[in-house]
Amino acid sequence: MEEDAMQDQTKRLRWMLVVVLVVGLVGCGQQDQPQDVSQTQEGDLVLGQSEVVNEMNRAVAPNGRPLVLTGFNGTVRLDGTDSAVARLTFTERGRGRDDAAARTVLEGLQLEERGDASRYEYVMRSKQPARSEVDMRGTVPRDTELRIRYESGAVALSGVEGPIDVEHESGNVQVDGAASSVRVDIRNGSIQVGMQQLLPSARVELHTSNGDLTLAVPEGAAAQIVAQTQAGSINVQDLQFESRRLEPQGAGARFEAQLGAGNTTVDLRTENGTITLRGRQPAPLVPADSMNIEPVDTTAAPSDTLPPAPADTAAPTDTVMPADTSRPPADTTAG
Repeated sequence: MEEDAMQDQTKRLRWMLVVVLVVGLVGCGQQDQPQDVSQTQEGDLVLGQSEVVNEMNRAVAPNGRPLVLTGFNGTVRLDGTDSAVARLTFTERGRGRDDAAARTVLEGLQLEERGDASRYEYVMRSKQPARSEVDMRGTVPRDTELRIRYESGAVALSGVEGPIDVEHESGNVQVDGAASSVRVDIRNGSIQVGMQQLLPSARVELHTSNGDLTLAVPEGAAAQIVAQTQAGSINVQDLQFESRRLEPQGAGARFEAQLGAGNTTVDLRTENGTITLRGRQPAPLVPADSMNIEPVDTTAAPSDTLPPAPADTAAPTDTVMPADTSRPPADTTAG
């Protein structure tokens, strides 16, 4: 019996030794293989050592309909203009270990556009979102209603006077020259909004879980304001209130105030961050160069040739460039 027990113990020890050797060899093999990681010009680490880029242009006449942008990763920069047509450039990026792998990722990107009488929408999808993104820049009619739903990426809007609604998980949001209701609800990132007017019927709701909030209102603005931070301070500059009340709450505070005699509702909330209320326009939060998006030249002649509008204009008319049927070879490679 003792001899059998010793043999069993010897077998177990041999198997344990084999397992240790196999695990060690696998670990060594993984360490010897180069990591498929690179970094951007800003130093952000990303998957993929090679990058392939494809650019597509689209144009649509919203005709009073909301313009909806739904995507995963990427930056958004839009400027309001007096044109009746929105002109958009989508820059798709795919990353991989080499150009071939990056092109495979790029081929997995999809841009879907659809519209009806109530809205016009662009939807961006990817089979490998961790290795891809779609940046968007362009111009929209000044009075366009915008709804942006992204997972991550900076958003910069300038001169868009229609209602604005932004939701995403991560990335700073900057809005300059707003003139209607503004709603921004994000999880990680700072929000900065400059209003050129506060209409009695408008609502301003700026919410973030982690980040600072800055709201600038024009001279003579009137509103009922509620600002709350769970960890941070509340700062007021160049504003005179009819009444105000501050309640310290743990590491943060709640501030309620009446600005002028108006009933416009302003709701500012952050869990971790400082809230700033200003009576003048703030400095840019997300400069164009830091977003890797070239400013849009609204004076240059458009490169797209739009088809003429139909004679029947009773129903909203889509003016859309035809979808691309093929992708060009790689034109950008990150070593």
